[in-house]
Amino acid sequence: MLTLAELKHFMSVPVPEQNYPTAKYLKTHGTILMSKRIATNATISVYQNGYALYEISGLTTVFPVCACQDYSYEMEESEISEQWFEKEAWYLRLILEGEDRINRNLEARQQRKSISYSAVSEEWGVLSSLETTVLETTIRKETMRELLGLLTDRQKEVIVQYFWEQKSQSEIAEKLGVSHAAVSKILTRAINRLRKKCMEWEEAV
Repeated sequence: MLTLAELKHFMSVPVPEQNYPTAKYLKTHGTILMSKRIATNATISVYQNGYALYEISGLTTVFPVCACQDYSYEMEESEISEQWFEKEAWYLRLILEGEDRINRNLEARQQRKSISYSAVSEEWGVLSSLETTVLETTIRKETMRELLGLLTDRQKEVIVQYFWEQKSQSEIAEKLGVSHAAVSKILTRAINRLRKKCMEWEEAV
């Protein structure tokens, strides 16, 4: 088994200030050191120049291997140290990094789109001042019940505190006894899951 620490001996360390190469550039000009297919739609590849390329379902993200340090799982209160990953299979930490970066990219992309999530935004108080009929209120409640049913218990807890109770991520982290980064990951994954469902509904209309 090739460990992450062993793999790093064969690659360069990118200059911190330089721009990341694109996925297309790496595929065209890069030299692959290692590549592993995780599933039928996901692959992680490491290049000699020190960058990793994660691909899943047509989405890609490029990042320097040296940036993969400690990691905090969504449902865990403690971090897994960089030293632990160094002794494990080379691809484990890189897959986690790739997944997180893909999720953040999707979140940023969705924020730039003017997609209407009226049922969700109204329930979260964004349009709470509007008068609604009993039927509309019932529909919104059923919508929120179905959406929240997609989330884990921890995701529901964070969503409720953040949107309904208007608490900051730092306050939520302190209350739950986890890091700010962990709360941010929970929120990102929960919102992505909710938005994906909303988009499916809109496409079905």
